[in-house]
Amino acid sequence: KWTFRILCTICVLIGMSLFGLSVLSGTSDAHRHGLEEAMSNIVRTKVQITTLNTFNFFPQFAIDMEDVNGNDVDGARSFEAHKIKIAFALTDLLRKRGLIEDFQMSDLRLEAGVMGPQELILSKVGIVPAVAGKAPYVDIKGSYGGTPLEASVDLTQMPASMRPSYKFSPGAPLHMNL
Repeated sequence: KWTFRILCTICVLIGMSLFGLSVLSGTSDAHRHGLEEAMSNIVRTKVQITTLNTFNFFPQFAIDMEDVNGNDVDGARSFEAHKIKIAFALTDLLRKRGLIEDFQMSDLRLEAGVMGPQELILSKVGIVPAVAGKAPYVDIKGSYGGTPLEASVDLTQMPASMRPSYKFSPGAPLHMNL
């Protein structure tokens, strides 16, 4: 009898945990507004997200959003991005290991004065996985004040994980053509 009771209790606890995780994940207006609030606190501007495609909490903390705008305190637009996708393993986030599984961003526009005196447009930023012996890196393409910009930052891929995860190594070279 006790074995059956313990098994039933464990099943109920697992079911409640899965239900709780499903409530945390989703793309509802409540999720979108909560994410806007969190991002506003991080970047210290009023952030608006037009479309939240994915907000997953477990097993992978993943966010995929479109048409993200940041407005300064006086209402002037300070940045806008067409698409932002970011993913971490939840266990890596909780352990503060500094690993990232995916990052893709397109059409980020930072107005003049946000990152230097000129307007910065990043048409594409993303992690490029390791292929044919070449190490993974972050690829950046765009323009600064109308001048074409290309940059890359080397990453280190972590071994033995279900999904590839990456980290920035101390002293990793930044290659930039402006």
